[in-house]
Amino acid sequence: MANKTMAMCAFLSVLVSQSAVAAYSSIVEARGMSCDSSSGDAGLMQLALTDARRNAAETVQTSVDSYSKVENYAVVEDLIKSYSNASVQTLQVLSQQRDEGCLTVTIRAEVTPEKNIDQQFVSEELLADPTIPLTVKLWLSKNQYAVGEQVRIYIKANKPFFGRLVYTMLDGTKVQLLPNPYRSEHHFQGQVLYQVPDANDDFLLEVTPPLGAEQLTLYASTHPLGELAKTSASGMYLLNNNPSVAEVGQRTRGIKIKAAAPPTAQATSPAKQVDVAEFAEVSTKVMITL
Repeated sequence: MANKTMAMCAFLSVLVSQSAVAAYSSIVEARGMSCDSSSGDAGLMQLALTDARRNAAETVQTSVDSYSKVENYAVVEDLIKSYSNASVQTLQVLSQQRDEGCLTVTIRAEVTPEKNIDQQFVSEELLADPTIPLTVKLWLSKNQYAVGEQVRIYIKANKPFFGRLVYTMLDGTKVQLLPNPYRSEHHFQGQVLYQVPDANDDFLLEVTPPLGAEQLTLYASTHPLGELAKTSASGMYLLNNNPSVAEVGQRTRGIKIKAAAPPTAQATSPAKQVDVAEFAEVSTKVMITL
C-alpha cells in the first residue's frame, strides 16, 4: 500500500510544543418543565430551560459522586469536587411540548467542572486505572523536528472510549486523521497505546514549510460521538465546508443519550438509570520556530 504524505508546516527545523490543554466535561440529556403562564411564551421557555439545566447538573453530580472514594489521585479528586461549581451549557434543544399550559423541554447539556486535569499530571498510573473518570493523554513523538522528518502521534486513555483525531492546518483546513478510510475503528480500548499513523494507515505526517502554528485535537467520550460531514482524501478525511474549531467541537458533542426527567415525572414512574457521557477535548499546538 503506497502511503500518501500529509504536509505539516515547518521551516528548517521546528519546535513542537508538547503542552496540551485538556477540557473535561459530562454530557447528558435532561428535561425541564415550567407552568408559569404569567411570564409569556418566551419566559415560559426560559424557565423550562433553566429547570432542565438544573436537572442536568444534578444528574451529573450524582454520577460523579460515584467516584467520591477515589484515593491517592489528588488531581482527580480536585476534578470531581469541582463539579459542585460546574457550569451548564445547553448544546441543543431536542424537543418541546405544551400540555395544559405547561411547557416541557428536553435538552442536550454539557456540564463542565470548575477545574480540569492538566495534561502534565496525567501519569501512567492514572492511565492504568479504569475506576476513575475518563482520562486521556495526547502527545507527539519528539519535541523538535527537521524538514522531511515524520511526526508520530500517541493516544492513550484509562478506559474504553470513542475517539476522533482532527488536525487543523495553517489555512484553517481540517483533516480527520482518525478514524480514516483505512482505519475505520472509532472505539478504542483503555490502557492501550495507539499510534498515528500506524501500519494500517495510508498516509505519513511529514514536516514541510511554511512557518506557523497548527493544532491537533483529540475528542474522546464514553459514548459514540456526533457525526461530521467529510470526504475521503489521501487516506484521511477532509472535513466538509471548512467548519470552525468551535463547530467541530459542537457537532462532535452531538451524543445520543437517555434523557433525565424532572423530579415530578420521576415520581410517577419507576426510577431509571440515566446515561451520562464522560467527555474530553484535548488539544496541542504544533509551534513552528526557527
